[in-house]
Amino acid sequence: DGDVDRVFSNGANKVIESFYTCQFVAHANMEPQNCTAWYHDDKVELWAPTQTPGRGRGIANVANVLGIDRGRVVVHQTRAGGGFGRRLINDPMCEAAAVSKRIGAPVRLQWSREDDMTHDFYRAGGFHAVKGAVDQAGRLIAFQDHLITMTHDDKEPVSGGNMSEDEPPAGLIENVELRQT
Repeated sequence: DGDVDRVFSNGANKVIESFYTCQFVAHANMEPQNCTAWYHDDKVELWAPTQTPGRGRGIANVANVLGIDRGRVVVHQTRAGGGFGRRLINDPMCEAAAVSKRIGAPVRLQWSREDDMTHDFYRAGGFHAVKGAVDQAGRLIAFQDHLITMTHDDKEPVSGGNMSEDEPPAGLIENVELRQT
């Protein structure tokens, strides 16, 4: 919203620029990955702290691993000890379901902390080029953040590095621009 370039080019305003880097990092949720699975009657029931209980790649992946229809995968969402995006990809659900089908009994799977960190899909690293302007009274009047990063696959990166256009400082100041490449 607004016109950050106009504000930045106004010599009466003080412009501050900085460049930040962020490394690839593990999601490091508080509770290790886990799932209870029970394969029976050509369907699977899963009890898991997933962030996508009724949709997404997790359900499709479980169905694919087991060779059953997606409608035969039932998820009972449990409380999660933090997810931070790691529970969007449900690989422990696939593992528990496959073991349950193989042994013909319910399975409770819990990864060790070492396994959890080793097999995480790490958050992409990146660079933030941040620029702001304050007026003569010291009030923030423009904010720009350009995130340069990569994705986990060949798809387009999500807008603004998961920054919603509704997040602060949007709505608090007139001139905000969030970009990502």
